[in-house]
Amino acid sequence: MNRSRRRRALLVLFPVSVVMLAVAASAILFSLPTDFKTVLAIVLVAALAVIALIAAWQQGKLVQRYRTIKKELVQRSDDLHKQTERLAALHDLAQRLGSPLRMEEVLLQGAERVKTVLGVDAAHIHLVGDEGQTLKLETAVGAPGTFLAEEATLSMGECICGQAASSVQPIVVFDLHSDARATRVACKRHGYCSVASVPLRSRDRAMGILTVNSSAKREFSQPDLDLLTTLGNQLGAAIENAQFYSEMERRVQELSRQVEHLVVVQERERISREIHDGLAQALALLNMRVSVAQSLLVAGQTEQARKELAEAAEVIDTANRDVREAITALRLTSPKGAVFTPTLKEFVLDFGIRNNIETGFQAVDGARAVVLAPMAEVQLMRIIQEALTNVRKHARAQHAQVELTRRGTRLIVRIEDDGQGFDMDAMLTGQNKKNFGLTTMNERAASIGGLLDVRTQIGGGTRITVSVPCEPELSPERQVPLEEVTD
Repeated sequence: MNRSRRRRALLVLFPVSVVMLAVAASAILFSLPTDFKTVLAIVLVAALAVIALIAAWQQGKLVQRYRTIKKELVQRSDDLHKQTERLAALHDLAQRLGSPLRMEEVLLQGAERVKTVLGVDAAHIHLVGDEGQTLKLETAVGAPGTFLAEEATLSMGECICGQAASSVQPIVVFDLHSDARATRVACKRHGYCSVASVPLRSRDRAMGILTVNSSAKREFSQPDLDLLTTLGNQLGAAIENAQFYSEMERRVQELSRQVEHLVVVQERERISREIHDGLAQALALLNMRVSVAQSLLVAGQTEQARKELAEAAEVIDTANRDVREAITALRLTSPKGAVFTPTLKEFVLDFGIRNNIETGFQAVDGARAVVLAPMAEVQLMRIIQEALTNVRKHARAQHAQVELTRRGTRLIVRIEDDGQGFDMDAMLTGQNKKNFGLTTMNERAASIGGLLDVRTQIGGGTRITVSVPCEPELSPERQVPLEEVTD
């Protein structure tokens, strides 16, 4: 039986015992002489009175003890609730700050959280300026606009916040009106009485200051100060991470611009080489044919001039096809985030129709919904364009096939024809004047982390395989039906 049960039992048994004692005393009195009865009655009454007083005193003491214990239990329960709430706030803030956040999000979440948990009227955060001599107000919750304007900039060591920043130590003020350290009047003018300011630490240096304001006089307890200090340390580390994240983002953007510029320059160089090797040579040949035809017409050799003009017309037709294919490839290059496969299918089928070559297209093993990076789309489209141009110009093929296959995070593209092929060894050793644009195709594949493989033999057709990185598969709602991309 525990202590409280014993006390309740005593409170019940004590009156019963007194009643039984009184009954026993009455029985004894009746059996004694009259003189003894009187004396004994007086003694018994006095004893019962003393016992009653003791009982009343003990009961009052027990009631008072009960009330004290109850009050302590309520206080401890309230303290436990507050401690749980603060630990939950620290845990929640730590989780939020653990992910990459922009500076504005880090500061706003920290100020809102500390204002809610401590129940203060306002919370604001100053960060140390680039020069290290000033504090700039970055975020505030609960403070009026006029106060924010007055506290926008502080000097290191100035007033409560500045001193907390310069000393890298927390400062608590119970009454601003009587504290000599409060050299600025903004807090007093706006009715704040108590202030607590803690540094936002990171590796023993102050990244800024977290300050809370209370309109009523408030003694910030040690648990309050511990919470502010812990939050300050969390925010200090998060601010440094956010600054690092912003700097890395800036550098990545700068590098991206440089890479894009370099890619544009390289693409211009490739296009200039292609124009020189293709269109420029075709125009030079056309100019020569026309000049020869003019000379033949002047000499009266009409039939020979007609042949020269016919060959000139073929040159024009070839150049026209090259230009149209280049324009089509550029036009069909899909924007970022679009599905690449339907775009490629349109280009391949258009190629077959324009050049009277039976051309098939197939996308298997998840390739129908593949997504490529924008630059990868451009380069891969130009590789396929060059391969099909070779089919038209050199292969003398009746059939061509383009097939897409996905292997994990790689997209495999095969362009195959049943044409006459060529001697690969002769081309590599320079014996074959034509290189079929393989150098440019290799450069394009390498620029996007791809690999190019060419298999051919004389009379056995040609197969070009290119493998490039691709993004993860699309979610079901973005999948493209198979029938839309496969013939």
